[in-house]
Amino acid sequence: MKKMNIALCLTGLLLSSSLFASDFTLTENVSKNYAKQVDGKVKFGESSTIYTGKEFNKILLAYNLKFNPTLIKDIPNSFAKIVDNNIVFSNSTTIYTGKELNKILSAYGLSFNSSLIRNVPDTYAKIEGGYVVFGDSLTIHAGERLNRIITAYN
Repeated sequence: MKKMNIALCLTGLLLSSSLFASDFTLTENVSKNYAKQVDGKVKFGESSTIYTGKEFNKILLAYNLKFNPTLIKDIPNSFAKIVDNNIVFSNSTTIYTGKELNKILSAYGLSFNSSLIRNVPDTYAKIEGGYVVFGDSLTIHAGERLNRIITAYN
């Protein structure tokens, strides 16, 4: 019984620290392909969309996330880079692998919650040998799927 209580407490702690779709605040800055207001509720897009670094940053800002400039060296230059001591998010659309997208989300202070792996597509991440392995395939995500990926992070 004591083990079950500990397991339930740990599960509750993991879930309480994860992002949820309700953490998302729709603003006019967020691409309508990612999410829009339908009947007073946020509806995440169903069409696969390639975003620019600038657009994706706006999506992450809507989750109240902020980019950590000290981690700029860890992310693809196609997402953001330093120009004249300022972070400049890309205006070019780019498709990322699971590995690259994980690095981008990590630069916003997030870490993947492996207990939520069932919520993300296998092309993004899967468990191999007891470890989370992020995908090598370039993948375009619809807003609904991208929201599931983002909310699988703490």
